[in-house]
Amino acid sequence: MTTTSTTTETIALENNTLTALPDQRHQQPTTATSAQTIEPLNVESVTNPEPNYPTGTKFWLIVLALCVILILGGLDANIVATAVPSITNHFHTVADVGWYSSAFRLCSCAFQFGFAKLYKLFPIKSIFLLSNAIFLIGSVLCATAASSAMFIVGRAVTGVGFAGEMAGCFAVLVQTLPLNSRPVFAGLMACVESLAIIAAPIVGGALTQSLGWRWCFWYLPPIEQII
Repeated sequence: MTTTSTTTETIALENNTLTALPDQRHQQPTTATSAQTIEPLNVESVTNPEPNYPTGTKFWLIVLALCVILILGGLDANIVATAVPSITNHFHTVADVGWYSSAFRLCSCAFQFGFAKLYKLFPIKSIFLLSNAIFLIGSVLCATAASSAMFIVGRAVTGVGFAGEMAGCFAVLVQTLPLNSRPVFAGLMACVESLAIIAAPIVGGALTQSLGWRWCFWYLPPIEQII
C-alpha cells in the first residue's frame, strides 16, 4: 500500500510539473516586455533661455509710443461727436450721420482678430508699421473728403488701421515685458485709451470752432510720423 501511494504521488507531481511548464514559457516574453517598458529613458531637459527684454530709456520710449498711439485712436473714435453739425453743413446731408462714427467702430472691431493672426504669422514690426500706414491714409481721406461717401470710406479705413494698432500694442507689450509685469502696463494702456475717448468730444469741439472740422483729422499724420 505504501508503494502504491508513493507511486501515485510521484505521477501526480510529474503531471503538475508538465502542466506548469507551458505557463512558464508563456510568461517569459511578458516578463521581458515588461522589463523593457520599465527601463527609464535618459532624456535631458532643455530649458529655454530668458528673453532679453528692453530696459531703461528704450523701454520707456516704447511704452510712451504705445500710449500715444492709443491716445490718437481713442481721440479719433469720438472726435466727430461735436464736429457732426459742421460736417453735415459742409456736405449738405443728414442721411449719413450715423455712419460717421459707426464706420470707424465697425471696422475696428471686425478686423482685430485678423490682425491678431497676422501678428502670429509675420514679424510684429512689419504689421505694426502697416497698421500705422493704414491709419494715416484713413485720416488723410477724412481730412480731404470731397463728399460724405468719401468721408465715410476714410472713417472705415481709419478703423481698420486702428484695429491693427490696438492688437499690435498688446503684441509689442508681450515682447517688451515679462509675464508678471504685463497686467500693470496693460491696465495703464487701457486707462490712457479710456481717458482719450472721454476727452475726444472736447478736443473735437475746440478744433472745430477754432480751425475747422478738417483739423480734427489733420493733426493725426504729423504725430504719427513723429512716433
